[in-house]
Parts: sequence; structure tokens; C-alpha cells
Amino acid sequence: MALQKTMYTSDNTGCAATYWRICDIDADWITKHGSIEIMGYINEQAFNDGKNPVITKVYEIREDLFDIYFSETILNAQDVNPVTQGYLYVKDYSGEFSDAVIV
Repeated sequence: MALQKTMYTSDNTGCAATYWRICDIDADWITKHGSIEIMGYINEQAFNDGKNPVITKVYEIREDLFDIYFSETILNAQDVNPVTQGYLYVKDYSGEFSDAVIV
């Protein structure tokens, strides 16, 4: 699973990431807080070839939304895990990825 969306680097080089993979989810089920780190690669092939990402972004998991995506009830459902939920959270609430395609 990944997100597809073109985003250019901030250094004005014209380089863009189009393939985004979650690399870290840090979640605290007691305080209902966490973060999701997502890395952008030039394309899926670059990721598969072990190339470095061109952009890294971190999104905080809002306390008021934590249980909607990461509660034990949600995560115990069939075919649901923290990573799939992380992609849904980033797509739904980051703003930047609202029009991204889940692949």
C-alpha cells in the first residue's frame, strides 16, 4: 500500500516525489497521541530499487481522531493494521494528500 501524488521538493530544483510510503508510526494508546512519518520517492521503481526518498513529512495524529483510526476495536478488525490506518489518516486529515490515490 502507498499513496500516489506529485509534490515538488521545497528547494526549487524541479524534483518531485510521486510515490509515498509510511516509514514510521509512533502511537501512544494511553495518551491517544502519535505521529506518522511518510517518505516520498521519485516513483515506485525508485522505492523498489532501494533509492533514497526525496521528501519526508511528519503528521501528528490528533487526539480527537485517534480512536477513529487506531483504537483496539478498529485494529482488531480483519485486514486492518496500523499501517493501512496510517495511510487513511494521512489521506483524510493531512490536507496535502486529500486528493492522493491509494495504491
